[in-house]
Amino acid sequence: MASRRGPYRVGQRWRARIVEVAARELATAGYDGLVLAEVADKAGLSASALQHYFPTRRHLLAAVAEQRLAAIGETWPRADDVQDVHELFENAAAAIATMSREPGLVELAVRVATDAIDPESPAHEWARTQYASVVESNAATFAACAARGELRDGVDPELASRALQAVADGLQLQWAVSGRAIDLAATSARAISELGRAIIAPAHLDEARLARLAAGRSADQPA
Repeated sequence: MASRRGPYRVGQRWRARIVEVAARELATAGYDGLVLAEVADKAGLSASALQHYFPTRRHLLAAVAEQRLAAIGETWPRADDVQDVHELFENAAAAIATMSREPGLVELAVRVATDAIDPESPAHEWARTQYASVVESNAATFAACAARGELRDGVDPELASRALQAVADGLQLQWAVSGRAIDLAATSARAISELGRAIIAPAHLDEARLARLAAGRSADQPA
């Protein structure tokens, strides 16, 4: 068993090293500028050795997207950690703002998600599972908010979750297609605040917090 664990651990370290180098390259060269031979050289491997771990460019890009987006997902609060529905929307806007500070990561997420439509894509199963997990997590939070009377009557928690995800993903796609002409963080914050205004019950609607959200301010900053 020891002889099996050793090579496995070494392989995992090399995979992590390659993903780390590729992520740095993406930040500077962008999606189209990433060259496997350059990643291999900077990781200290031959091109053939890199392809042992990531057979194609698609495999490497999928791995980078999975690693980077998983890191952001780890900071996402569970339903019982969210104090009220406003906090959920504030968290969503903050997550997009964080991603927008790394345009290469946003572009990568859009490109990999698009590629994942293909059942043969190395990202297909991961993307399918990731989308389902995000929808389920946010639906649980919306359901908890509904139980506290914070949503308008008739709002479906799962549909609200999918709408929030659609805003985030749709604006990232529009940002990429526009050649980064859209202010992703600002536009997302305004769109999310409008979604909040549409589904939050009037008795729980905090216009000051929505104004701060739309303006891209944190919850503890004045409107």
